[in-house]
Amino acid sequence: MYTDTAGNVSQFVWYAPYGEALIDEHTTTYENPFKFSGKELDDITGLYDHGARNRNPITAVWYGVDELFEKFPESGPYGYCGGNPVKYFDPDGRAPDGLLTKVNDGVFGIENMYKIKAGAAHLLSLVSGVDEYVIRSVYIGKKEPGHYVPGYSADGGGGAMTLGESSTYSAIILTPNFFADEPKAYKSHGYGKNQIVWLSILSHEVGHLPQIDDQDGLWSYLGSFSKEYMKNLCSKDKDWHDDVPREKQAEIGKRYFVDFNNYVNDNIKKNGLKELFKDRKIPQSIIINKIDQWWFRYTQSKEYKNLKQSIENENK
Repeated sequence: MYTDTAGNVSQFVWYAPYGEALIDEHTTTYENPFKFSGKELDDITGLYDHGARNRNPITAVWYGVDELFEKFPESGPYGYCGGNPVKYFDPDGRAPDGLLTKVNDGVFGIENMYKIKAGAAHLLSLVSGVDEYVIRSVYIGKKEPGHYVPGYSADGGGGAMTLGESSTYSAIILTPNFFADEPKAYKSHGYGKNQIVWLSILSHEVGHLPQIDDQDGLWSYLGSFSKEYMKNLCSKDKDWHDDVPREKQAEIGKRYFVDFNNYVNDNIKKNGLKELFKDRKIPQSIIINKIDQWWFRYTQSKEYKNLKQSIENENK
């Protein structure tokens, strides 16, 4: 059902489970192209555009093979929602992830790039203080063979590096183990399905995004970090990485995330954040609303106040 600005019904559509319009009535001449599941219906081909693939609502199949079909071979490469569109939905035509969505190829020389979904971006903004728009602008990519950064060993737990021309045109590149779905991969450092590990490292990395603007671009940003790293390498009393001032600043976001996650586990719901982002059926708006409820309770707690005071004392 569609309404005009006055709240009057202008179009009524009754759908079959897979999106075929059984009844389509109008009170005006305007035809809203965004129909079943909020996707655009091409009036020439009769296909719904889901982003990664197009779908035929009459035959109930995708036009194109699911690029992640090997993960769900029992579902078939062309099927929609595992044959159960009443219970499930498929937002973009591939296996969805609770934190990321694939956007395009070839940005920053990386073949497959992703962006952070609205719910995860909202949480990362709360813990880091970084603008939500900036976080949703960043690209997420896997370190490709032959690339030198980040230099961390995937077998040792891996890591990430934030690069970019500006805070809104940047990328966070992670070692391959973060994209390995099998937990035993990379000497038991496969984090592809570990939402908490992902949120933990991203809560640190997004803290570097405003620092790119502070240094007026990529090369100045990298050069200033290199100087600080080298300075600490020559010091016996400092860690070459963790004691760099801007690394400490970015780490504040991770400290708040870890503390928030522990608070949710201990006082609200065990594995609450993990389950919230693991369930692919939960709309992003519901995730954001739930996070806001939990975050409000957390900011009233002694745990939050103690951490905030500790960070303030360290910065004096």
